[in-house]
Amino acid sequence: EVIKVEKYFIENIDGLLYLYEHTTNNFVGQGNTVEELAGIAKNKSKFAGVTYNKEVFWFVDGEVKYEST
Repeated sequence: EVIKVEKYFIENIDGLLYLYEHTTNNFVGQGNTVEELAGIAKNKSKFAGVTYNKEVFWFVDGEVKYEST
């Protein structure tokens, strides 16, 4: 089975979060929280690596997952 992992980044403009595809800068969606964006991204991909405020985390099936170190 091949697992497709999208790459996204989040931009904060006046307190509203905007989600974009990393390689194309295509707009994916907007929301008030990272959790909201994870739900929006679920419609496009089950797995995604996300960067925001110098952090890297995952969207997995509509949920935000942080890697513990």
